[in-house]
Amino acid sequence: ADQKKVAEKIKLLSLNPHDPQLSVAPYLEAQRSWRIRIGDLRAIYTLDKKSKTILVEYLGYRGSVYKGH
Repeated sequence: ADQKKVAEKIKLLSLNPHDPQLSVAPYLEAQRSWRIRIGDLRAIYTLDKKSKTILVEYLGYRGSVYKGH
């Protein structure tokens, strides 16, 4: 079930990385990184507008993302 949610959110993110319904926020621990909420999961990613690329750097549950990354 989590894999399906992640795939859906990443697809929506690829269509519009600034969609306010996606709960996107800057990730304060790293420069130029963003955070997206996917239920209890969080994805930390970078967005390269020039090459139109989204690189998911870390995916994990809320507690582990903020403590370990």
